[in-house]
Amino acid sequence: MAAYYARDLADMVALGATDVLRLDDGTPAAVAVWCRSDLVGSALFAGESTAVVDPAVGQRLRLAMGAMAAGAPTEPHWYLDVLATAPDLRRQGLATAVLAPGLGRADADGLPAYLETADPATVPFYQRQGFEVVGTTEVDGLPLWHMTRTPGGRPAEPLG
Repeated sequence: MAAYYARDLADMVALGATDVLRLDDGTPAAVAVWCRSDLVGSALFAGESTAVVDPAVGQRLRLAMGAMAAGAPTEPHWYLDVLATAPDLRRQGLATAVLAPGLGRADADGLPAYLETADPATVPFYQRQGFEVVGTTEVDGLPLWHMTRTPGGRPAEPLG
C-alpha cells in the first residue's frame, strides 16, 4: 500500500496544489492535497496506480475508486485527495487551517470543493467547513460519504 499511496500522492501533487502547515522548527504538522478535476480528467479514478500492489488488493482499490468516481461531481471542481494532521497534533485547529487555502482557491475560481470520507467521525468536521453530504456509497461493506462545498461555503444540493 505504501507504493500505491506514494504513486497516487505524487500524481495528485503534480496535478494540483498542496498546502503544508509547519511547526516553528519546520516539521510538517498538517497537509492538504488538492487537484482540479478538469486538470486530472479521467486519470483521477483510472486505477493505474493499483498496478504496484498485490492483484487482490488492486481489485479492491479499483472497486473503491469506481465508487468514488460514481459519486464525484461531473462539473469542474477542486478535489480534496488528502487531508492529514500529525497524530499528536490533532484537535488543535490545524486541519481547519490547512484547508483554508484550498477552500479559498475553490472560492476564487468559483468552483465547488469535493471529497470523500470513509470515517463517520470526520463528517461533522467537514460540515463545519461548509461541506454537505450529497450521497453515500458502500464499498466492500464500508460506507463512503460524498461531500461537496459550493463556492463561498453555501450548502450543496443533494444528488438526485
